[in-house]
Amino acid sequence: MKINVATNFINRVIKITTNKSSDQQKHVIFQHLRQNNYPTALINRLLNRIQNRIETPQPEPPPLQSDEAAGTEIEQHIPSQLTTAPSSQKQYTYRAIPYIPQLSTGINKTFQASYPNVKLASKPIKTTKHLLPPVKDPVPPLQQSQVIYSIPCADCEKCYIGMTRNQLKTRLSGHKSNISKHARLVETNTEAAKLATFGSALIDHMIQHQHNFDVSKTKIIDRSYRTTALPILEMCHITNTPNTVNYRSDVDNLSSTYAGILHTIKNNKQSKRAQQSTVSYTTLMSVYHSPQP
Repeated sequence: MKINVATNFINRVIKITTNKSSDQQKHVIFQHLRQNNYPTALINRLLNRIQNRIETPQPEPPPLQSDEAAGTEIEQHIPSQLTTAPSSQKQYTYRAIPYIPQLSTGINKTFQASYPNVKLASKPIKTTKHLLPPVKDPVPPLQQSQVIYSIPCADCEKCYIGMTRNQLKTRLSGHKSNISKHARLVETNTEAAKLATFGSALIDHMIQHQHNFDVSKTKIIDRSYRTTALPILEMCHITNTPNTVNYRSDVDNLSSTYAGILHTIKNNKQSKRAQQSTVSYTTLMSVYHSPQP
């Protein structure tokens, strides 16, 4: 990684800089890399390698010939095994999926039996991004988007689970607006407040049980950069959370394919080995929403 950093820096100085001579460019390269404790011998080696690569002329393609003699000469140089019809060669499609013990092996066997032209490769879930500390300032929770959130009830143990593609503060402002409308309706006309419908399970729970939700204690429980995965992630969390106020109809469109993995996730969260579990909702999305062969 350190050599790549120095190599990219030298490339940028040489290729992008236009107002300095070659000696001035070398002075800038040595000045900055030596300040970062790069050895002089390593700097010279990288600099010579990059300069040789730039100065080496690229081989020119052979001239095109349009006469029949040229075509005959080319055919004589083609090996006999390469002159077979292209249809006889198998075309494979390669896809990478996260490695999950037992599950990845089963998926691979299923694909080999049903799709012999598809080759699956396993990739680790914990990458360098998970091992190295973040270097960017964290985004405040209220400014994050593409998230699944949970709002706890202030008067019981239940909660409301929702999703938003916009910033979380924008979605919460909509909840606060509905809660304020309901509160004003209760003050003016109690009977009308009981019959009012806001189309939200959160407000319906407040009307039926006369409870309040603490929006200030909203938590982000999941996120995804794929917009199409958010509704499925929301349904997965509603299914695995027994104390939600969400409508059961919210999970009607959840495929039964997820039942086994959701059951495994639920059991792992309830066991003492929950912190060691490698299965997560995000992994579930990456497995079932990878590009189709």
